[in-house]
Amino acid sequence: PDIASGSGDVVVDIGDEDYMPSPDEFVPVEHIPELIKAVQPEYPRLAKQAGLTGKVWVKALVDKEGKVIKAIVGKSSGVQSLDDAAVAAAFQNSFKPAIQNGRAVTCWVTYPVDFALTK
Repeated sequence: PDIASGSGDVVVDIGDEDYMPSPDEFVPVEHIPELIKAVQPEYPRLAKQAGLTGKVWVKALVDKEGKVIKAIVGKSSGVQSLDDAAVAAAFQNSFKPAIQNGRAVTCWVTYPVDFALTK
C-alpha cells in the first residue's frame, strides 16, 4: 500500500504489560490497590494562613510495582493550592498493587485527602 496516500490499515498492538487504563475505565480486579505508605501533603502556607480547608479526591494510577505513575484531581476541594498539594503528595505514596487473575495489574484508585486546621 501507498503510505503517503493514507491507504493501508494501522494496527496498534499494546501488550497487557504496557496497557494504561483511562481514569474513568473500570478495571475488574480481585484486590484493589492497598495503600501501604501514605505521605501527608504539605499544607500550602497561604491556604493555611487564610484558614482555607477542604477535601480533595485524588485519582492515582498505580502500576504493577505499587508506584503512583499518574495522579489527577478526581473531585476538587475548590481551592487550587490544596488540590495541587494533594496531587503532588500522591506520587510519594506506595501501594500494594491491584491483583487481576492472580497477577499484579495497573489500576486507578481514588482516595480522599483532608486539609483541616487544628486549633
